[in-house]
Amino acid sequence: MVGAGGLGVHAVLVARAGGAARVVAVDPSPGARRAALEAGADAVVDPEGDEDPRRALRAAAHGATLAVECVGRADTVELAISALAAGGRAVLVGVGTERPRLPPLARFVATEISVHGSFGSTPGEIRTVMDLITSGRIDTSRSIGSEVPLAEGPDVFARPPAASRTVLRP
Repeated sequence: MVGAGGLGVHAVLVARAGGAARVVAVDPSPGARRAALEAGADAVVDPEGDEDPRRALRAAAHGATLAVECVGRADTVELAISALAAGGRAVLVGVGTERPRLPPLARFVATEISVHGSFGSTPGEIRTVMDLITSGRIDTSRSIGSEVPLAEGPDVFARPPAASRTVLRP
C-alpha cells in the first residue's frame, strides 16, 4: 500500500482479511507507518528515509502482485508501479492531477503488468466491506474519531478534513 493514511490503513485491513500473503505499507509519516503495522502490515517503508525508496519497497514487498496507490501523486504512482512483479497489478485509488512517468512500454508487455484506476464502490463491494466489519474480520474502530447525530451532518461536512472519520448516526 503506497500511502498509509485513512485509505491506506483500510486497504491494509482489507488485504489482511482477504488473505494477502504479505502486506507492505509506504508512508513518510511515522504515525501512519505505526498505524499500518497495527492494522496488520508485515513491513513498512519510509520513502524519505532511504536513498532509493523503490529498491527498499521491492525488497520489503518481495515482488508485489498488487500495489494499491492511495495518495494521488505522480511520484507515489511511479513507486507503486516499480514494486510490481511480473503479472502484477497497480490499482490507483488516490486522486490527483499530476502526470506520472510510466516505465518503458516493453516492461508492460514483457512482464504483463497492468495499471487500473478505481473510484467509488459498487453496492456489492459495499456489502462485502460491511460484512467484513460486522463479522469482526476487520476493525475500523481506530479510524472513527467521533459519532454524531445525522442532523449534525451539514456541520461535519463544513469542517476541514481530518485524519479520523466521523460516523453519522440516524
